[in-house]
Amino acid sequence: MVAIRTAALVPALLVTMLCASEGSTLPLMANIGAGFGQKWMSEPSFPRSTDTGSAWEPIVTVIFGHRSLPVVLEGYASGTRQDGRPDTANDVLLRETRLETGLGLAGITRLGPIYTHLGGGIARISSKTRTLYSEAPEGSFTGTGHWIGGGAFFPLGAGFDVGSAFRYTNIDRHLDPHYGYELGGVSASALVGWGLLR
Repeated sequence: MVAIRTAALVPALLVTMLCASEGSTLPLMANIGAGFGQKWMSEPSFPRSTDTGSAWEPIVTVIFGHRSLPVVLEGYASGTRQDGRPDTANDVLLRETRLETGLGLAGITRLGPIYTHLGGGIARISSKTRTLYSEAPEGSFTGTGHWIGGGAFFPLGAGFDVGSAFRYTNIDRHLDPHYGYELGGVSASALVGWGLLR
């Protein structure tokens, strides 16, 4: 719950800072984006998943830095949900919800009107599994690893932009020396954003 509240507070604080600096001469570069995408190669914690292929992933991204510096801070928060069944029961349906957050550094390059960015950093995933039709939790855990990613956005005017982002997150959970599964995966998203780019 604390991680969810923190992830929601960061964009709100950044919006406040952008609004305060929009009429000033501060040399800031910042952008907040939100959108949806798909995530692949993320394995659920139960053995039999009813969702095949990719999972939908809502995402919020934040870029913030000083124009005189070669790199900026980049962060994101995203979530996925998968349903499945345990090995021991066919009449039990489980739902796993994961919240992924990441923070790192990125370089930004301008190619004509398009801004591109590439970076990486530390990532953390919090997972909670519960039985559907019941509020009783089945289990929860967290994992830490790293992410690399990039993307591009195109300014539309009045501070708004559209763009896309991709990301690979490497977070493994090892239950024992011989068995583990991938918590991260590969993501691709379409975004709508707002910020100070020029």
